[in-house]
Amino acid sequence: SNNKFNPRSSSMNPMMKSQTIDRSRALEQEEAVKVVLRCRPMNQKELERGMPNIFQLTGGKEGGSAQARGIQVNELGLDTLNTTQDAEEKIFTFDHAYDETSNQIEVYEECAKSIVQNVLEGYNGTIFAYGQTGTGKTYTMTGEPDDYMQKGIMPRAFEDIISILDVAYK
Repeated sequence: SNNKFNPRSSSMNPMMKSQTIDRSRALEQEEAVKVVLRCRPMNQKELERGMPNIFQLTGGKEGGSAQARGIQVNELGLDTLNTTQDAEEKIFTFDHAYDETSNQIEVYEECAKSIVQNVLEGYNGTIFAYGQTGTGKTYTMTGEPDDYMQKGIMPRAFEDIISILDVAYK
């Protein structure tokens, strides 16, 4: 028998067997670019300097908003930080928003896992992290690969892919 892995074949892909929703309707909802915000906890240096926390997440994780206090636009049109009491507040809306108490598991399960599953079904998918140096991109993407609670998106995605291919080839 031809035992090649075909991601769109329900007999070879265990994820295809478990899906009960209309795939075209689900893909329409999932295909759009999604923007996710994850605020990391303040580091020791920031705490020692007494830096203010300028973000407050509202509206829950899905469809959440981040209220940023102290962000103002300078003469070059760039956002800058103003920590005075009269600083303007801005509200930014995201598809998902996570505060400093979020963990690696929930970020992967709620934001990245469906992309990995779609890729294994033959669709294109991209996950990338963007932000200033020191904001937690590397931690979110790779984390500590040998620690279950701390491993990031990439090691979790690799585990899911290997697990699915392992089942498909048995």
